[in-house]
Amino acid sequence: MSRILFSSLLCSLISLAPVATAHAFSTITAPGISAQEFADAQRGCRELYRETNVLTARLNGLPGNYWADPRNQAAVAAGLVITPAFYYLGYSASRAYLSAGEKTGLYQRLGQLRGALADQRCFVN
Repeated sequence: MSRILFSSLLCSLISLAPVATAHAFSTITAPGISAQEFADAQRGCRELYRETNVLTARLNGLPGNYWADPRNQAAVAAGLVITPAFYYLGYSASRAYLSAGEKTGLYQRLGQLRGALADQRCFVN
């Protein structure tokens, strides 16, 4: 009786193996190609170019040099009179640090998009 139960359980597990592994292999592409690069290859030139424009606009909207920001300069000037104004500098520094990490990710994505545009020869007559 135990052999029959064991063999039926084994057969049911083996029959489920293709279902379980189909999802695991759905994101596998050719060696050296990520899933994002494969998805970009499927998109058209206009879609890639639009995303490039959106990312460039986001990069231009992020804060630049920390001390060139007039709000930080005003916080330093106000901090000479009212000490709690210096608290804004810590907030501003943490915001600048987080935006620097976002910039890195945006630059990497822009590089991927530019590579996809070049692979598809979008700007060649």
